[in-house]
Amino acid sequence: MKYEHQLRKLSSEERKNLSSEELFHSAEFSSYLQKMGETLLRHCGITKRLSLTILPTGIAPGWTDGKKEYLVPENTITEAYNDIYAKFTALLGIHFHEIAHIIYCDFAEEQKAIDKIKAGEFYGELPVPKTQAEVDALTEMKDALQNSAYRPLFQQIFNDVTNTIDDPHDEGKIIDEFGGIVEKGIATSREALFRSFDYAENILANDKATKLQKLYALFQRLDARAPRKLAFPAFLLTLEPNQDRIQGSFLRTVLTRAIPGAAAVCVCSMAAMAGVNFGWDMADCKTLAALCAGAVGLMMLYSVSVPLTKLRVAVCAAMTAGFVLAVCYFKQIFYFEHLTLAQYGALAGLIVLAALVMAAVSWAAKRLPEKKG
Repeated sequence: MKYEHQLRKLSSEERKNLSSEELFHSAEFSSYLQKMGETLLRHCGITKRLSLTILPTGIAPGWTDGKKEYLVPENTITEAYNDIYAKFTALLGIHFHEIAHIIYCDFAEEQKAIDKIKAGEFYGELPVPKTQAEVDALTEMKDALQNSAYRPLFQQIFNDVTNTIDDPHDEGKIIDEFGGIVEKGIATSREALFRSFDYAENILANDKATKLQKLYALFQRLDARAPRKLAFPAFLLTLEPNQDRIQGSFLRTVLTRAIPGAAAVCVCSMAAMAGVNFGWDMADCKTLAALCAGAVGLMMLYSVSVPLTKLRVAVCAAMTAGFVLAVCYFKQIFYFEHLTLAQYGALAGLIVLAALVMAAVSWAAKRLPEKKG
């Protein structure tokens, strides 16, 4: 993890002085990727030596035949980022994507299918048609496959379908197995791909999406890894004995306490992400948004803890200490970037903005007319 530690310690200005060509095309970097890949392979019981080649150009950002891996550092995925560390993380994601194929994809079986198609035959057991339309379609495909001119098309369809299934499956498996930097790398490379896509509403409205693309989107949706949040403070506070009778509307009480914090997180997150317009890297803006959300969470905890008791003071103190420790000493675990002085100033302003939004929304919510009768 030498490269990652070194890059994370650099400030934004220091990263700008690094050349991607100098970093990514060095023998040391190639050795770093190869050793990391072989470590993942050994963990999964694969002892063979990884053959990795870094190319100046290529047909894709990365590809593998199960035996050799090829990477092209300057590609459409890494070019989506300006910061050298973000480029590095995205390139790691491409590398882990190919390693996932080496671990989980049965290249020999897929090659058998391709050889059958080249010979004018289907591979495996054919489905049993249930309607006349299905019978006609299968007959038409069999006839077309006898024509050698159509076989490259069948081969392309086979590759598209297998990629549609293999990519989310293999990425999901390697993320589940290793997590950490593997998950972060793949998520970073995915984000760059998603940026290049048109909005789903536009694609569907213009009927530009093929059935295969919609199927891939479904697999991606099924493979999405929802954020995991622990409501530890709420759990502890529910253990506190309370003999007070519930008064007023339960739903109104819950909403008036929850909406101010939610509104503050939304407003401040959008303000933080606007930092990309000032030349800040997306990763820095995400860190700002995450830190601001954490601060809002603490403010919400303080507000619901009034009046204070010994348990509530202990919970608030523990959560505050945990948040400070995470920000100061566990940046790598939580994917926090090293911010500049200007960005810390922006964070302070965002926290003040969050407090103002919470106060304003809370004031407005308390003045809503109550339902009578």
